[in-house]
Amino acid sequence: MTLAPKLMLLAVTVLAVPPALAEEHGAPPHATAKAGPSAEAALADLKEGNARFVAGRPNKGHQSLNRVKEVASGQHPTAVILGCADSRVPPEVIFDQGIGDLFVVRVAGNIAEPATDGSIEYAAEHLGVPLVVVLGHHQCGAVKATAEAAGPVEGNIGALVREIRPAVEAAKAHPGKEGLVDTAVHENAARAAAQLTAGSPLLRHLVESGKVKIVTAVYDLDAGTIEWGR
Repeated sequence: MTLAPKLMLLAVTVLAVPPALAEEHGAPPHATAKAGPSAEAALADLKEGNARFVAGRPNKGHQSLNRVKEVASGQHPTAVILGCADSRVPPEVIFDQGIGDLFVVRVAGNIAEPATDGSIEYAAEHLGVPLVVVLGHHQCGAVKATAEAAGPVEGNIGALVREIRPAVEAAKAHPGKEGLVDTAVHENAARAAAQLTAGSPLLRHLVESGKVKIVTAVYDLDAGTIEWGR
């Protein structure tokens, strides 16, 4: 499916999630979200989880059959992760989280587009998730393919390339010590984070009202560590 222009698809003023969708994903329609941790607390938990992962001492919590039963009737994740589809970057593992802890949205190149934006809107509004992390990673294949593309790329992959290309061009204009691809990875994460509020009136309102915090992060494939942005 070809990606539609973001602003055209998201220029809608009625922002409520359909009742059937809310019920399917564990939240009653138009319900007040259960109070949970603050964005700062959720972010601290992710940082501590990654530290455990890197140290080789994961807690492995919330991964039992009992946990499955606990969350069967509803979900209360503490953070949204907009991450790349790369098999080497599983959010629940690198942040040492379990079933029901994270609301994960994954797409090659961790780009912000209508489907991912809508998923994050649902988590923020109906599940009350206070933190959104746009998670890029070093040696990203989608970014590398964009950097190496000599001309227009057709089809659905071409749609990904068009979304990522501005980040590559920015990295070329301002080279970093990490090389073109990894510098572009940082640029791409920052650009996706900015697009979440630029393209979604709902997310912009939640951020401006202090109900949601959006941050960027880049995962080091070799070390397993996270470099946090804003």
